[in-house]
Amino acid sequence: MLVAQLNGRLIEAQKVSKDTSKKSQANFICPQCRQSVILKRGQYRIAHFSHRDLSDCPYSESESAAHQAGKLRFQADISEIGHLAVIERDFDAIKQRADVYVPDWQLVFEYQCSPISFTEIKRRTAGYQQVAADVIWIVGDRHATGRYRREQIAKFARFNDRLGFYFVSYSSKTRLFGLHYFIQEVAGKVVAEVQKFSNLRALMAFMRTSQTHYSQQIGGHFQARQRILHQLRTIQESNLRRAKTYLSSVNACYAAGRQFVGCPMICHGQAGGGLPIVKQGVLGWKVWLVLQLFERGQQDFSTSELEAIFEAGCEQFLIEFAQVRVGRQLMADRFRQFIRDCRSAGYLRYTISGIAIISRPQWFDDYDQKRRFILTNRQLL
Repeated sequence: MLVAQLNGRLIEAQKVSKDTSKKSQANFICPQCRQSVILKRGQYRIAHFSHRDLSDCPYSESESAAHQAGKLRFQADISEIGHLAVIERDFDAIKQRADVYVPDWQLVFEYQCSPISFTEIKRRTAGYQQVAADVIWIVGDRHATGRYRREQIAKFARFNDRLGFYFVSYSSKTRLFGLHYFIQEVAGKVVAEVQKFSNLRALMAFMRTSQTHYSQQIGGHFQARQRILHQLRTIQESNLRRAKTYLSSVNACYAAGRQFVGCPMICHGQAGGGLPIVKQGVLGWKVWLVLQLFERGQQDFSTSELEAIFEAGCEQFLIEFAQVRVGRQLMADRFRQFIRDCRSAGYLRYTISGIAIISRPQWFDDYDQKRRFILTNRQLL
């Protein structure tokens, strides 16, 4: 840890002079458990305090040099902006200690270098939101690998209308901050735009002044035909390997006498993806919707029946986020858009009480038939 008490006052390890260290080594106290701690410093380690004996104190957990260096870097960058940044700020009311706290902004920064469960990050986030305006989790090299997994997005991602889903990283190796934004699913794969920044000031300026709206970026990575063909190949290869990726969707289609790989083109959509808010991917959710709307032999759906389908879809597919509160709202927007897409394609019409089915989207018999359709038809949807 980087902060201890000396004579009743908090002191940072890096600010302890050598003379003070020699005179006061026996007087440094852990602010949490009140046990004696010692100051350690060396050629290759950042100055820090350590408990003299094995302890149950939560502050006695070993802390990597990368984590310690990151906290000091955040403090320095925030100070450069002109604001006080307090390292290892204790919040007694919630029994949590923030890596860095900025009183002027009522903002907590947490630097996450080690593994952490979804339950724990959700608990800590809720705690900090009781005592501060907000908390920003900045992930270390372990969590910023360039591969975007849904469980990672569920833990660390935030959301706003300009950047869409995003999170911030800091590399102790390159000493650069990273903004991973416009996180979206394209052809079944979660991708993102990445910008690197030399300091927090530059990062925050970009986030504050970016004018692009996330909806303008959805699906912009590939041309539609190549994108859907890629997704089709992925599904076929997954089926041949008997992988679990699409297993629930495959089983649902099989129960309805259909093949998942032969799902209607409306399931792929114009963008071939969307926001990373569903557990089994956007395609799996849309196929499930087609089964609910068009494969049950029902001709009319009331508004309450559509709401029931939406609720069931949320229960089965919606990802729970630790940092994002608008997931359900975003899901509702996508559900309404899918209904509009089906109307535009001529599959249904609006009625006073809900919707009425006009025709049913085409399913394909197998992979080859669908692939030929995609290659030979100018109008895919």
